[in-house]
Amino acid sequence: MEVHVKFVGVPGAVKAVGQKELTVQISQPTLGALLDQLRGTYGAPLGKALFTPQGAVDNAIQILHNGRDFLARDALDQPLDDGDQVTFMMMMAGG
Repeated sequence: MEVHVKFVGVPGAVKAVGQKELTVQISQPTLGALLDQLRGTYGAPLGKALFTPQGAVDNAIQILHNGRDFLARDALDQPLDDGDQVTFMMMMAGG
């Protein structure tokens, strides 16, 4: 199945994959499978951009599903459907 992935405000991820948007083939219809596929394909450079040294999604990263719903970073069993869009965004605060 195919999932469309976007990176917004995550320059390290864009550099690791070479583009801001891509389509990823995953064998299992879950967020965890998508994360595993991205890690397996793009390795340490993408890992540094999205994950903590312990392997969890970094707290600064928000995950948006189909442009509507924010997903919990640890919701690895969150179901995905063919053609879904998953956006990884860097959330920043400041003033």
